[in-house]
Amino acid sequence: MRRSINTLGPVLVTRALLANLRLGHDSVVANIGSRAGSMAEGLLDDDDDDYAYCCSKAALNMATVQLARDLEPDGIGVLSLHPGWVNTDMGGEEAVLPVADSARALRDLIATATPALSGSFLAFDGRRVGW
Repeated sequence: MRRSINTLGPVLVTRALLANLRLGHDSVVANIGSRAGSMAEGLLDDDDDDYAYCCSKAALNMATVQLARDLEPDGIGVLSLHPGWVNTDMGGEEAVLPVADSARALRDLIATATPALSGSFLAFDGRRVGW
């Protein structure tokens, strides 16, 4: 079930809201990805072998790039964002980033996104994540 939500959910929501996105100014679709979905960086600290999660986030990255290309003529930006290792139930007690800090950083990235960033994979701190 999680695979479908991680991969198809953002695409379907974007399609459902497309008319509203077109009415906006500087509209941005922000997909919450994960470094776990990166072919370049996803295995750096993966100790739990969560194949379904990693693959679904990799698929979301591909969907992000495809949506960015498809929505470029409408001036709608699309980003894949890695929230960091966040102290949540999923991140665990050892996670170093408080929820509020991650959310604030992601909000700031979205608010300052430019058309040139569309199709990018960025971490919460603005660093580019390797695909």
